[in-house]
Amino acid sequence: GHTAPDTDAVCSAIAAAHLWGGTAVIANTPNRETMWVLQRFGVPVPPLARELSTPPAKWALVDHASESQLPKEVDKSRITMVVDHHKVSEDQVATQAPIHVDTRPWGCTCTILTYRYSQLGVTPPPAVAGLMLSAIVSDTLNARGPTTTEHDKAAMKYLAGIAGVTDVNALAKGMFLAKSELSHLTPKQIVLQDFKTFAVGGSKFGWGAVETVEPKKMIAMEPRLRDAISEVKLAKGLRYCFLSVTDISPDAEPHSFLVGLAAEDRDLASRAFPQATSYTSGSALDIGRLTSRKKQFVPAVTAALRQGSA
Repeated sequence: GHTAPDTDAVCSAIAAAHLWGGTAVIANTPNRETMWVLQRFGVPVPPLARELSTPPAKWALVDHASESQLPKEVDKSRITMVVDHHKVSEDQVATQAPIHVDTRPWGCTCTILTYRYSQLGVTPPPAVAGLMLSAIVSDTLNARGPTTTEHDKAAMKYLAGIAGVTDVNALAKGMFLAKSELSHLTPKQIVLQDFKTFAVGGSKFGWGAVETVEPKKMIAMEPRLRDAISEVKLAKGLRYCFLSVTDISPDAEPHSFLVGLAAEDRDLASRAFPQATSYTSGSALDIGRLTSRKKQFVPAVTAALRQGSA
C-alpha cells in the first residue's frame, strides 16, 4: 500500500497476501478507521515495511503504483505485480521487466481482489472478507460515492454474506465515527494523514483529504490548518496544496469544503470549481456535492492547470 495507508491499502495488502501466499506489510501506522476495522474482525495490524529483517524477494503493490507513494523500503527491481484502481499517473513506477498489472476503473482495490478470488476459485476466510467489505465501504462511502460501480455493490453483498455482516449500514456508521476522531492529531498530521502529490507539466500540487461526520470541527480549525498546509507545501516543494473536508454523515448527502487556502490555491480552486462559494469569513470554499479526490478533485485541478498553461 501507499505511504499514507487507508483502509483499502491495508486490507487489500492482507487480502492479496492471503490469496497469493505472501506477507502483508504496510508503510506507516494505520488510521483510526482502519484500526477499528482490524479490531472488529480480529485481524492483527500488519508489520511495517521498515521492520522487516530480510528484504522480500518479490514485492506486489496494491492500491497504488506511483513513485511518489512508494515506501522507500521497496526495491523497484523486485516489483512483480500491481493491483490498483487509480489512473496511470505521470509518476508511475517504472520496472525493469514486464510485470503482472491488474488496474480497473472500479471503486476499490478490494473489489478487484474479490474478482481475483472468484477467478481462482478461492473463498476468503470470514475475517478477510470482512476486511475487504470494509475497504469497499470506506472507498465508496458505503456505495454513495461517485466512484461506486455495480462491481463494488456486488462485491459488498457477496463479502457481507461470507463475513456474517447482516447490517452493512451499521458497519459503515462505526467506521465513519472512528474515522472522524482526529483530536489526537496535530494540524500538520491532519493534513498529511491522507495526502497524495500530483504533477501536471511543471506544476506539483498536493491534496490532503479528511472525511468526517463532524466537518464544522475541521472548518473551525482553519487558521491552524492554513499554517500547516503552508508548512507542508514548503517542505514538499509544492506549487499548490489543498485540504478537502468531506461530510460523510450517514443521514446527509456527502458534501465537501476546501479549507486553509492560500491566495494562489484559492485562485486555482476557483477556476477548477467554478460552482464553489465562500464559506464562513475565512478562506474556505464550499465546492458542493463532490467527494472523490481520484474522480473529481484532481481531474478538475489538472484541467485548470492545463488550461492556464495553454
